[in-house]
Formats: sequence, C-alpha cells, structure tokens
Amino acid sequence: MRQACSCPASRAGPWGFARLSSGGATMTRKGVVRVAGPWSVASPGLSPTADLSMFKGFSFLSGLAGLMAWPGRRALAGLLWLLMAWSPGQASPLRLVHLPEGQSLTGQVEVLVDPDGRADLAAVRASQSFTQPLQVLRTPGDDQVLWLRVQVQQTEPQGDWLLLFPSTAMHDLVFHGPFNQAGEALAAPVHTGLSQAFDSRPLGSERYAQRLRLPAPGIYTVYLRVQTNTAKTLNLQIWDTARYLASRPQKLLFDGLCYGVLLALMLYSLALVRGWHDRSSLYYVLAGLGAFLTLATYNGHTAHYLWPGSPWWIERSYVLAPALWVGFSALFGGAFLSEGASSRWRWLELVKLGLLMCAVAIGFGGMVGWMELAQNILEASAVAGVLLLSGLAFLLGRKGFQPAFWYLGGRLVLFGSVVLTVVISRGWLNQPFWLANGLQIGVCAEAVVFALALSARVRELQVQRAELRIHAEQMAQVAATDPLTGLANRHGLEQAAAGLLARPGQQAVLMIDLDRFKPINDSLGHEVGDRVLVEVAARLRRAVREADVVARLGGDEFVVLLAQVLDLAQLEALATRLVQAVSQPMVLGDARVQVGVSVGVALPPGDGRALKDLMLAADQAMYRAKRQGSGFAFAVR
Repeated sequence: MRQACSCPASRAGPWGFARLSSGGATMTRKGVVRVAGPWSVASPGLSPTADLSMFKGFSFLSGLAGLMAWPGRRALAGLLWLLMAWSPGQASPLRLVHLPEGQSLTGQVEVLVDPDGRADLAAVRASQSFTQPLQVLRTPGDDQVLWLRVQVQQTEPQGDWLLLFPSTAMHDLVFHGPFNQAGEALAAPVHTGLSQAFDSRPLGSERYAQRLRLPAPGIYTVYLRVQTNTAKTLNLQIWDTARYLASRPQKLLFDGLCYGVLLALMLYSLALVRGWHDRSSLYYVLAGLGAFLTLATYNGHTAHYLWPGSPWWIERSYVLAPALWVGFSALFGGAFLSEGASSRWRWLELVKLGLLMCAVAIGFGGMVGWMELAQNILEASAVAGVLLLSGLAFLLGRKGFQPAFWYLGGRLVLFGSVVLTVVISRGWLNQPFWLANGLQIGVCAEAVVFALALSARVRELQVQRAELRIHAEQMAQVAATDPLTGLANRHGLEQAAAGLLARPGQQAVLMIDLDRFKPINDSLGHEVGDRVLVEVAARLRRAVREADVVARLGGDEFVVLLAQVLDLAQLEALATRLVQAVSQPMVLGDARVQVGVSVGVALPPGDGRALKDLMLAADQAMYRAKRQGSGFAFAVR
C-alpha cells in the first residue's frame, strides 16, 4: 500500500549551502567520482547523491562555510565531496539483534535528495536513485529535504523495535512504515519534529523514535522524510523497545545529576555574590543558567516541560539558550581574567565585545527565524571564544595570576569533551554513552573547574583583604602612637577615652609633668633628653595596669587614663607610686640624671564628663601640685 506525503515544500535560505543537481556530480558503479558541470545547477525532480557532498565536515567547518561568500561555500562543498566515498545501489537489510546499546545504522541508510521538497511517498518508493553513504550522515541544513530508506530483517517470530534519532533537534520529520515485503504499511505515518508540538513524538520520548511492530520474520522497509534548517549529524539506531524504555530512567537520572551539579554550583556562587559583591561570581551564575538551559534544550527537556505546545519556542530555544550561554560566558571570562590584568587589557576587552556581539547576533537570528545563520555564528563563536580566552588566560597565568590556569583548565575540559563527542559522532569511536552525554559531562566538568577557579580567586581576595586590613591597622596604630616613646599620642588617647569613659564605673585622668627636665635637655643635649622621656614612659607603663592608657601629649607632658578606680585611697596610692617611680635616678651611659614629677588628678563626672574637660581640670590640679611641691593634687570641685 502506497501513501502520499503532504509535507511542506522546502525553501532555499540565503545562508545555506548551494544545492547541487543530479548533473553536478555522479558516482559510477566502481565508486569513482565524476564531476559533470557547475556545482549550483538546480534541476527538478529527485536527485540521487549530489547534495550529499555536504553531509561530511565538522560543525565548525560548516559554521564557517555558512558565513563565507557563495564561491567559498561552493569550494568547501566540492572539497568535502571529493573526500567522501559512496556505495551505490541497494543496501543489504540490517539483521535485527538485541544489543544493550542498540544497533547503529551507520552504513545501512540509503539517501535520496528531494531538491524542491515536493516528492510524495509513491515517487520516493518507486525511485531507483537511492544511494548508500558508507559513513555517518550529515544534513546540509538550509531546509534541504532528504528521504532516508532503512531496511531491516527480522528472524524472530515477532518483534517490537524502535527506529531512533539520537538528536532532539530535527526541524521536520515524517516516519512512513514499516512496509512489509508485499508493500503494505503496518502503521500510520508519524509527523513530528521541532515544527510540531511535543506530543507528536512517539512514546513521549525527547528523542525522535518510530515504533516498529513487526508481526513475522521477513524484510521490512521504513522511509523517513527529513528536513533541517541547520546542519545535523544523523546517527540512527535500532533499539529493542523494552531495552530502550528500561534505559530511559537511567538517562533521566544522569541528566538530573548533571542539572543538580549545575544548580548547586550556581547557589554556591550566589552566596559569593552576596558575601563579596563580586561581578565574576554573578556572571558565573548567569553563565551557569545559560548552560543549564542549553543542556535542558539539547536533552529535549525544555520542549517536554517548559513549552510543549509551542513549536516556535521549541525550535528557537536551540539557538536562544546557547546565545545566553555564549554572552554570559564572555562576561564571566572578561570579569574573571581582568582581575589578573594590571589595567584594562585591550585584547581582553575586544574579545569580550566580539563574543557579546556574536551572542546578540545569534539571539536576533533565532528570533527572526534565520536558524542556519544563527547556528553558524554559534559554532564559529564558540570555537573562537574558547581559543581566544584560553590564550589570554595562559598569558595572564604566565604573568603570575594563578587563577587564570584554573580558568584555562575549565575551558580545555569542555573543549576536549566536545572534540571527543564530535569524533564519536563521526563514527571513529564507538562510545554510545559518551555520544549521548559527552556535552553535559563537559559542561559540568567546566562548571566545577570554574567554581574552583572562583574559590582560588576568592582566596586571593581574602589574602589581599587581610593584608589591606593589617596594613590599615598598622597605619592606624602609627597614627595613634607617639614615635619616640611608643605610647599613645593625643589621637590615640582620644580614641581610647571614647570607649573607656562610656563604661560604667569610676575612671580617672592623671596629668603628669616632669620637673627639672629642661635643664637636663639643654645641658646634656636632645639625645639624652629623648632617652629620659623613653625611660619615664617605660616607668609609667610598668606602674599601671594593662587596661589603663598611658599617653604622651608632647614635650615632657604625659597623661594616664585609668580604666577603673575602686576608691580614693587606691587612687592616692597610685599617684604616690607614680611620683616615686619617675623620681628615681636614671643612669644613661656616663650620665646620671634625676627628674621630678607633678601629678594632677581629675574624676568624672564631678570634674567633667568629656576627656577635654577632665584634662583641663587635671592640668589645673597638676600646676597646683607643682607650686605646692606636694607631688600630686586632686582637682578642686
């Protein structure tokens, strides 16, 4: 039974690869490439293999080619065509076997190009122009329509299988079949893809899958109409349905663990933002959000859970989420690495600005529907951003900014995981788990390394702040200290008094002036005079308690601020002890000198509450003691 397909016609976008006609190149039966005319000639009807010249090539090359002029794109297409080998004719059916990771269809898929996108299923089934590529398929994008034919052979009495696209990002996809050897369709067509709501996907799977219920042994054929507006790698697989459904919870669990790592690191960085008001940590959080949305989009979870009924958002999230990631990653890299530059580094600013402009262009292209252009800019800017920022990080690390090496490590971890994923997607290695999860493993690893980089940077900031605090304390101590005696100066006394005089209890202020100091200073010189002042300061310091404050106001004037006085008798005993201690003779080298001392005592609140008032009252009492020769005197209330 033949069924017609009413799928939309393709449209040629201005930024895609040039479409090749069947006259552009042909393949002989011996596999020799024959070039037969201009590369861009278009012809109606179905084309066998010419357009498949653009299936090969890395994402970066295709992205670069999308930005090249038309001649450059034609040349790149021709180069990739010459690098390929094809096997014409009918493919041997794939014998279905039960494997834990499914069966790869690489080398088993036959391809037919539909240049104008109008071919129906009947014409496709009747076509003899299918060609079988020997390696992994890659669609050219630009809304090109391809028909794929897969033949499988079942040897068991019956089977339940899934034809699976590992990708979640196909613009338009129609499954036809399976057809038995009599040409009868065993299932209705399934129309799905990014252009459709999420509930169009069979089994509710994030990845596109067609269920093949095969009732008897034999050969069965499936046709797929594929239309993409960006270049895609097609790694088709056949799974046992039961095995696939059993593996889905494990995949969801792994995805959840990766999301949890990203969210935990984002919360940790939010704490750094709150505690340190750090721009780098803020941009790290926003870049992590972009990475989270990108992974969730590539895994099909945003389509499944955020906007399942909106094909517009489903398709555009594949470029809008990465645009956020690219932009905020550029801001994070710029802010993080700028800490290691002594001044605004012109190259760093230029790289950051260029990546931000690319992110804006990607977002704009996605919003207006220029998906291939947006994808090309995304791929080129991602590679360029990694290389340029890694190079700048290496240079800063060589200059002594050690956190730059952590940043470089994070970039290289992600880059390595992407390269390995590309290698596996090309069929050069057989690692299905890494193919399905390599990108998010790399993203999580990069996020962890970047978190370590932020921690290293925070440690440096903590060291710098501690050094600044110690330096500030030292400067404050210098500003409050008499350089000759090491006692507090007037500023230090005022600072100490602000706290002591506000405490409960009885304090006291003692003004001290030396007698016979000036003749010693004049006759023996300033050096001896200074030594006398240092000795007097030491004797005063030994005579009082640790909590009391001893200060030198200048010249031979000193002040003692007592933190706590029990009674007047104790205060009189202390004043007497101070007079006796200072009056003891001093032996300073060859000189033997002796000074006297006069002490005035003031008590708050009777003699005043402020330090200024108490010092004035104590000063008057000190001059009275000097006149009377009594050694000390209390202020007159």
